[in-house]
Amino acid sequence: MNFKSKKTKFLLMALFVLLFVFILYKAFTGEEREKRLEERVPAVEDEKTDAYQIKSGKIYYRQAGNLREVEEADIDTFEAIDDHYAKDVARVYFRNFPIEDAHVESFQVIDEKYAKDALAVYCSDISVYKKPIKGADPKTFEKVGGNFYKDKENVYEDCHVSEIPNLDPETFEIVDENMVKDKNGEYNIE
Repeated sequence: MNFKSKKTKFLLMALFVLLFVFILYKAFTGEEREKRLEERVPAVEDEKTDAYQIKSGKIYYRQAGNLREVEEADIDTFEAIDDHYAKDVARVYFRNFPIEDAHVESFQVIDEKYAKDALAVYCSDISVYKKPIKGADPKTFEKVGGNFYKDKENVYEDCHVSEIPNLDPETFEIVDENMVKDKNGEYNIE
């Protein structure tokens, strides 16, 4: 009789240990881990986005109804900034593409087309997903309005220095949707 009670106690203890191990396993892997990550990924500064998603332990960007993998993203540090930008411990991403040489700690979104960090100003156009604008000063780069941006040296539109010659960034302003001006004159932009 003593043998049976020891055997029963042992079996109950083994069953309890197996149940405990199973609960720990489920808490730190599989669906529970993915659910916790899915809850965390969409928000940075409480801005919700459904553009970035976690499926099967990988991060995806949703574009035109299709999921595109954000390759090499660090799932444990990945954060969505908004519907177009995200970052992890090592990289900044525009949609599902890493922005080459972007500085993670100082990266700021200006709008969907432009962003900057301590080292460069980045722009997206139809042919290139994000590229640095050669010569743009990230410290003074800002949006003026419409398609116009400026820094201390230049006025920019469509990812390059404006084609209007000799614009003065210090006095540049938008008059209306068809006209801009600076200290040198007024310019029709139709």
